[in-house]
Amino acid sequence: MRFSRQRLVGQLDKARVTPMDDGGQGSLRFNAADPGRRFSRQILEYNFRDLDGIAVSATINVDQFGDLYELDLFKGDFTALLAYPETVEPDSGLVQ
Repeated sequence: MRFSRQRLVGQLDKARVTPMDDGGQGSLRFNAADPGRRFSRQILEYNFRDLDGIAVSATINVDQFGDLYELDLFKGDFTALLAYPETVEPDSGLVQ
């Protein structure tokens, strides 16, 4: 399924999230009414360094309906995230 950038941005205004059980790395699951939804694909990947200098990979994933599914963060040394990045360059990491 192809995702609509405009539609996803529109979902952010009403988004509700739940922290994922990831050892404090900062991942969030976007809440939705459909309990049967599942991961479909990654649409964005962004890499940054946490305050302690450790590399962090952030991906935004959508479900089978093309809706926001999760913000998945992975810190290279498996420790808890210290801070989300303050800014992200527009269109950086967009997966086509």
